[in-house]
Amino acid sequence: MVEERRTRFAWRRQFRLVVPLALSWAGTLVVLAAAGLQRSVPAAELFLDPSALAGAHWYAGLLSNLGILAWTTAVVSALWGGWVAGRTGRPGAARFLLDGALVTVLMLVDDLLRLHSGVLPSLFGVSKAVAMLMVVAPTVAWAVHFGSEVLRTRWLVLISSLSALAFSVVADRFINRGTATGILLEDGAKLLGVVAFALYFVLTSMDITRSALRAAVGDPGQTVVDSSPDPDPGPDSQGPADDRRVSP
Repeated sequence: MVEERRTRFAWRRQFRLVVPLALSWAGTLVVLAAAGLQRSVPAAELFLDPSALAGAHWYAGLLSNLGILAWTTAVVSALWGGWVAGRTGRPGAARFLLDGALVTVLMLVDDLLRLHSGVLPSLFGVSKAVAMLMVVAPTVAWAVHFGSEVLRTRWLVLISSLSALAFSVVADRFINRGTATGILLEDGAKLLGVVAFALYFVLTSMDITRSALRAAVGDPGQTVVDSSPDPDPGPDSQGPADDRRVSP
């Protein structure tokens, strides 16, 4: 049985540890002040739920909101996995996950604010298809750039996700969304793709973290069959034994 190593934080140390809270609240207060002082948009439209503003049922946009939560899960998982990889001497894996988090943020903001269908066309005067390409291109570039690293992960999950998202884009172009079938094909495929995308980053970050923890405690655990996405280990790396990914 492993002895508990954590101890209680003294009050003086507690005050130092709440610095992240103070910074996050300060940023939030700036946003709240800007929202309260501006006069271009009614405050209710910024603070209230869209379904409440429109007088719609509570379940209005429920599946769309689930997609937003899935995107957010992917971002948080990639950031957490990237942090662990960076702290355990795996800079390649850290870049792979952190860059993945960045491109996922773009996809999240696009889904949340409808960038490709409203914001980008109005700002740059481009068509919806070009705007979609602007949103999707960074993710494709990320997958191509880190292709060798992707092959060391559960790449079938990622391929499934990108395939479903690609089908959704094609459906948006050629299928009439005015029917229930059209909505189901386009938005249903998108939701399947987003869920798989989130699952990919959750599982990948878990695999990297599991491997790093086992290497740190000197427990080989399960048989290692693939390596961590880290082609250029830093000076702190201890060689191949510290740069391994445990298969699920």
